[in-house]
Amino acid sequence: MGSTEKYSADERRFALLTALSLRPHTAEQIFALPAFNREGISEAAAEKELVRDIEVLRSSGHRITNTGAPDYQYVLDNSGNIPVDGTGMDLSLVRYLLKYRSADGLGAFAQQGVTKLLSSGEYSDDISPYTLHVPTGEAVTDIAPAIQLGKRIQFDYSSASTSKPARYLVEPWQIQVHFGAFYLLGHLVARNGDPTENGTRTFKLDRVCSPVTVLDEDCVHPVTDAQIELAPVNARVFLTDPTLPLAQRGRVLAQRDGGVEIELIGMERTDLFDDLIFHGTAAQLLGPDELREEYVSRLRHLVHLNPRREKHFADNSERPEAT
Repeated sequence: MGSTEKYSADERRFALLTALSLRPHTAEQIFALPAFNREGISEAAAEKELVRDIEVLRSSGHRITNTGAPDYQYVLDNSGNIPVDGTGMDLSLVRYLLKYRSADGLGAFAQQGVTKLLSSGEYSDDISPYTLHVPTGEAVTDIAPAIQLGKRIQFDYSSASTSKPARYLVEPWQIQVHFGAFYLLGHLVARNGDPTENGTRTFKLDRVCSPVTVLDEDCVHPVTDAQIELAPVNARVFLTDPTLPLAQRGRVLAQRDGGVEIELIGMERTDLFDDLIFHGTAAQLLGPDELREEYVSRLRHLVHLNPRREKHFADNSERPEAT
């Protein structure tokens, strides 16, 4: 694209976002970018255009601040970003996003995100079929920007233990995916207007039964490792076959009954549970008790979704004797 060719607003904003992701920029440094060529427009119009671009990026969930005097630099805060794993992305979804056209900037940002995922991918000679498995819980699209902006949210929620929905005020911390459903981990501030002291709470997002309202209130409760469900854990696992790949990743505690008991150090819960489910009846979680109870609870949910997993649930419910 030549230096005198006009860039679209979406291209200009993506160029600005890319530049700010590398380092802070002053207005003059931004105007030096090719996409912000001011040829043919007044200085006042260019400044107004820049202000509008920054407002659009902010409304899309990007934290952009200005340092003020003396430098007046625009700074992009990426600390609240939600990492995305593009492994196994459905090709029909990629094609849809690349062809999508919308009146706002969200579609363009989605296309640019797909482009970045594709550009960072690795070529493989192995071709495997892709299928699209979208977790349940549509409220995630409203909650994710609130996490990035560090803002409180409100919504109606139908708990499994109550028949009537309640209104929740929550500080959102993290989106998680478990067994085909989105979950929100956050700090519960109030229920039906009454302050609570329950602290950390997990919400299954397909139980949210109202639009999510993002409030102009900052989150004030800090997230600690102890509060994050994905904080690394240690686990004891019994494998019926000592040659399984999982056996090579742990410390051997004992060999018995033709299998091996190992200790896995510093595992994330989701990774651990995925490994156990992948190995099926060949792997049984021995402890710690709290971790095992959580895993059994999730297996019950999995059996509810897929009764064919019932044999694996039974094997993990009856813990083999540990040495």
